[in-house]
Amino acid sequence: MIGDRVRKRGAWIAIVSLALCVGLVVPSSAFAERTIGLSSGTFEPSLAPGQSASDLVMVANNGDEPFMALIYTADIVADEEGKQDYVRPAPGADNYLSSAASWIRLEIPDATKVVANTPYLEIAPGEEFPVKFEVVVPPGAAPGDYNAAIFFEMFDFAEVGGGGAVSRAQGRIGSRIDLRVVGDIVDKVEIGPLLASQFAWTNKTEFDLRVRNTGNIDNKITTGLALVGEGEEVVWTDELEADVNLYAGDDRTYGGGLNFEGVGFGKYTLRGIVEYQRELGDAQGTFEDASDTVERSIWVIPLWIIIVVIVILALPVLYVVYRVSTRGSRRVAARRSEREEAREPEAETQVLDIDEAEVTFEDVIPDDARE
Repeated sequence: MIGDRVRKRGAWIAIVSLALCVGLVVPSSAFAERTIGLSSGTFEPSLAPGQSASDLVMVANNGDEPFMALIYTADIVADEEGKQDYVRPAPGADNYLSSAASWIRLEIPDATKVVANTPYLEIAPGEEFPVKFEVVVPPGAAPGDYNAAIFFEMFDFAEVGGGGAVSRAQGRIGSRIDLRVVGDIVDKVEIGPLLASQFAWTNKTEFDLRVRNTGNIDNKITTGLALVGEGEEVVWTDELEADVNLYAGDDRTYGGGLNFEGVGFGKYTLRGIVEYQRELGDAQGTFEDASDTVERSIWVIPLWIIIVVIVILALPVLYVVYRVSTRGSRRVAARRSEREEAREPEAETQVLDIDEAEVTFEDVIPDDARE
């Protein structure tokens, strides 16, 4: 059996094949008729370079319809968003020392056939086959954790024009192999850099954060953000991800918008935090709590502050506009007054002329003539 770290989960693991469909649409009746089962889901060997261990997995048809199943190995990898992918080793590839799938040797039953250089089994309802395998760690393999799987993928042959045929996948299930190559163990997770704008206008900003497993063993991490005041009081938190696997040597990136709702105006520290369990590497397999942080300063500027600033900046402009407008009004009024004053002497002169004429008229008429 595979070393002292081997753990086999479950007596039988059975799935409906099309529940793990790779995207093909088939008649609904197939969902209840083709079911593949495996005796074990996970193996956890612990081997030194140059060592090997073997075990077997039973594959069975637990449905009522026969099917064909491809048998192959694949490395388990993850992208920066944590999405897992399964990469089959390529012949002659230069990554042999880092590809655990390349270290797995399958002992295929006599009933095995081959299509496209991949072995497959034809399994009748109620029938089961033992598939033996051996994990052989090459002498030059580096210490640390490796992840691979033995897959059993149901398929059939679809006829094409000209009488040919191609294989058509329908669903797969696998036994996972979590391999530890013993040696000097490094268990370290680092966080950073943390990128964000220096100003969070209206309490909002964008960020970008990276977490790296710089060790050589897998770990489960919890990543979050916290906004901390000058007195180290935490005024806002956000858990980005909790208790997720980060494989040895892999990165995880986070990004998007942040809303510091309810946070008042001021200068704060935006802190990124990653927490994990550090393996001490002793014989007892003990762990300790560990974490890493990254920080950057940020000013939070609520909407009301922006409104106040706009009003303050607008007041001088409004005052200048007011002054200019009132000064113009006064000038218009002054010019109107000047024009009116210019017209008034002419009117008085005419009246005086009339009075003088009347006076002269009366003076020149004798009293007896008036009678």
